[in-house]
Amino acid sequence: MQAKKQAKNVIKFSKTLRSKKRYLLYELKHGDNKVNLYREIVLSFKRWFGMFDYSNAGMMNIVRGKKSGIIKINTPFLSKLKYSVSSISQIDGQRVLIIPTYVSGILRKVKQKGGF
Repeated sequence: MQAKKQAKNVIKFSKTLRSKKRYLLYELKHGDNKVNLYREIVLSFKRWFGMFDYSNAGMMNIVRGKKSGIIKINTPFLSKLKYSVSSISQIDGQRVLIIPTYVSGILRKVKQKGGF
């Protein structure tokens, strides 16, 4: 009975107050595919924008392939994520090129573009 009462007390935000999410498809064009790309992207984001922005961005790794992946992020931080992805030039002493390829608000579209 208490679970039902707690569910009634939950406040739902209207669509205007809710932060919208975007899905970013990134691809490794040049470099070794054995490294953890998502970890390097997170480290780059923290290095450029700090822990506070990282925690507010709500970044989450959705799908990861051998040379590509999908990251979910809140819309206001999308441009910062693009910058931090494109700023990565070396991982473990190897030159790499990571390109943010496609952005959408629908996960299905991003999966189709990425071939997942």
